[in-house]
Amino acid sequence: MHYSKYALARYVRNIRRGEAINVGLFLQTPHGVAVRFLNEEDTPSNKPRSRFNDWNIYQEWIAYWRKTVDKYGNSEDLFKELQKGKRGSFFVDEAATILDEVPAADIWRLAEQLFAELVL
Repeated sequence: MHYSKYALARYVRNIRRGEAINVGLFLQTPHGVAVRFLNEEDTPSNKPRSRFNDWNIYQEWIAYWRKTVDKYGNSEDLFKELQKGKRGSFFVDEAATILDEVPAADIWRLAEQLFAELVL
């Protein structure tokens, strides 16, 4: 892979309304993968209660996504595998391509920038 890609993890609280919010970011570069999730470090007692219908299900999805990233890493198949879980309230969107080169030292800086722009 000679270019970088990112995709968003999304959550739909009410499937009938179909209004998704971005809850995570996957950034894949030739140098590695960076992943961030909204409120990942929160506990059920201090999380924003209005955001998720079920905090435990959100935590299970984070675990699934992280396991998939650990398994596929920088493979071309990473985003295909992440999107296989596209059902119900949690899913990963199609990946977008970043045409600019991302130096190894800038992976987390770019992940934080994209997370702030697209998720927070």
